[in-house]
Amino acid sequence: PDLGGKKKGERAPDGASTPH
Repeated sequence: PDLGGKKKGERAPDGASTPH
């Protein structure tokens, strides 16, 4: 879920994970 979006502060590409 949080493959990299969590790192950049954006929601994961799938959008299933938290927007953290």
